Amino acid sequence: MSEKAVALKYSERKSPTVLATGVDDEAIEMVRLAHELAIPLFENEELAALLCASHTHDQMPPWLEPVLTDVLAFALWLQGEAANPMYPGEKDISN
Repeated sequence: MSEKAVALKYSERKSPTVLATGVDDEAIEMVRLAHELAIPLFENEELAALLCASHTHDQMPPWLEPVLTDVLAFALWLQGEAANPMYPGEKDISN
């Protein structure tokens, strides 16, 4: 199976937008750069595969909203505005 990566842009008023997609070497480079720049990563192979079929600057389609909920919960947790989606009782991300 090939490696896939997707970069998303979040807006308060819209669904996330696909900024970039990468497969194989491009995906590996995207992940490397995210680590280097301290950009948070959310791993979901199925979602990455679906979004890699999207065009750059497309908003996530509404039928992906159930999965989007997990991504947004992760983003809010990173900002300290929600409980850890993996451990709902934990809010502090400094541990």
